[in-house]
Amino acid sequence: LVVVLSDADGVDELFFGAQGIVKGLCKEAIVLIRSTLVPSHLEKLGQKLADEKKGIFLLDAYIFSGLSDELKQNIVVVASGRKDVAERAGQFFSGLDKTIYFVEGEFGCSR
Repeated sequence: LVVVLSDADGVDELFFGAQGIVKGLCKEAIVLIRSTLVPSHLEKLGQKLADEKKGIFLLDAYIFSGLSDELKQNIVVVASGRKDVAERAGQFFSGLDKTIYFVEGEFGCSR
């Protein structure tokens, strides 16, 4: 699942609001957060998703390109999280993004 929303409240509402989608996510789903959120919020979101007893994984994969770059398909992504999860999501990244930098570690450590 790819999420690109402009703020933390919107992301929280999407997952955990009255009609939140978290209950419909498959076991061991991978969620790519492409929004620019502060690391502390990403950490809390990752923990809440992991606590859903489905083993939902979060990757912070923010877009580091301007609109003109995106139109030219020169999208640069800087991602962080668990390396094994990033490897599972690799085919998705390669089909969508031109350049990918991955920093293994806590959410937001690549910012």
